[in-house]
Amino acid sequence: MYLTTRFNTIIAAAMAVSGIHSAPSFATSSGGSPKLATYVSEADFIFRGVVEDVRYELSQPTGPDAAQLPFTFVTFKVSSTMKGAPAGRTVTLRFLGGLDPRTGLFMTSDQTPLFDVGDEDIVFARKGGTLSSLVRNKEGRFRVIGDQVYSNEGQEITIDGTKSVHSGKRHAFPQVMTTHVGGRTMSFQGHGPAEAAGTPSKAIGSDVFAQAVTDAAAQEPAARLDAFSGDDPQAALPKIDMTPATPPGDR
Repeated sequence: MYLTTRFNTIIAAAMAVSGIHSAPSFATSSGGSPKLATYVSEADFIFRGVVEDVRYELSQPTGPDAAQLPFTFVTFKVSSTMKGAPAGRTVTLRFLGGLDPRTGLFMTSDQTPLFDVGDEDIVFARKGGTLSSLVRNKEGRFRVIGDQVYSNEGQEITIDGTKSVHSGKRHAFPQVMTTHVGGRTMSFQGHGPAEAAGTPSKAIGSDVFAQAVTDAAAQEPAARLDAFSGDDPQAALPKIDMTPATPPGDR
């Protein structure tokens, strides 16, 4: 599902009141408890890094009736790797959605995460994704907050004895509840209760999680992996079919 916000008008009105725009709420993860090895096997490159830059680009129309869509390019400074190797000191990943400078509309999907400069994450990246360059889209982004690991929505991440990944209580971290776009701040309302910032957490430690990922990657068959170059903001952007689907009763 995609959400659009008329950024120039709605944000301006909200900023005059509180400085914060309240965007539609996001959904918590419902992907079950997959094995860590499954995440690892689906990734071309797994790394820990900090967001250095967030930029927006518009796709080029492919025909007279085709729409230009915004894409977000997020550049990470790579601090450590768990699978594969980067082609340089940074890696840039692409996500469908973002700010359209022509209209002031901000488009986002409930399956693609939003990033801010300074965010620290453990990222399961892949090549050729349509919505994003992540394994399982938003599920391939693990936040590192206070040296512990959380889901995109701020849920505590744990790994059990069978090496399955579980998401638990959600925490209302500022990094989770707000994002910054075009010099403005958007805030989010999550579904269900959330622990207040500073509440003790049972989330796995970031170093322990990283070691578990490294160990899982070491169990895979040896294969030659090309250095991961990420996505080029100047390259042709993928064509996305935004034609509404026909309702089942009309087919």
